[in-house]
Amino acid sequence: MTENNNSSLTLENLIENLLFVAEGPVSIAQLATALDTTPKQIKRTLLELETSYQNRGLQFQHIRGRVQLTTHPQAAPYIEKFLGLESQQKLTNAALETLAII
Repeated sequence: MTENNNSSLTLENLIENLLFVAEGPVSIAQLATALDTTPKQIKRTLLELETSYQNRGLQFQHIRGRVQLTTHPQAAPYIEKFLGLESQQKLTNAALETLAII
């Protein structure tokens, strides 16, 4: 990975930033290219990140060989309320998972 002498951002920090601004799921190869490192290093760092996020409000979701930073499905009712998306109907588990991806 190309290091910027003025930057104290770790590979973990950079991956988080890229996934946060990504419009959708991102491939390991895209992350490796953007961060000038290997796919193997990206995979290793993602595993470390996933471990550190286990008890947090966000999670990493893998979709067809791509990864995305998402909200936790159990937070869906609060997110709906916050965004003014409350509904009188209960959402199915599939709908909650879809909302978490969005």
